[in-house]
Amino acid sequence: MGMCKTSGGIFDIYGPYRSNIKETWKKEPNVRVNYYDEKTGELLQQRWYGPDGFAI
Repeated sequence: MGMCKTSGGIFDIYGPYRSNIKETWKKEPNVRVNYYDEKTGELLQQRWYGPDGFAI
């Protein structure tokens, strides 16, 4: 199984520790979104978006 190419780019967002990337967040095709804790800068979650722009 191959990885999704990030031809659309990588987006970094910051927010509170106990939150996550909203499922309704629709991005360009083939992008990755990194969610970081706004206080510590720790990576909390990564989400990949496929060719249709929806989370995979």
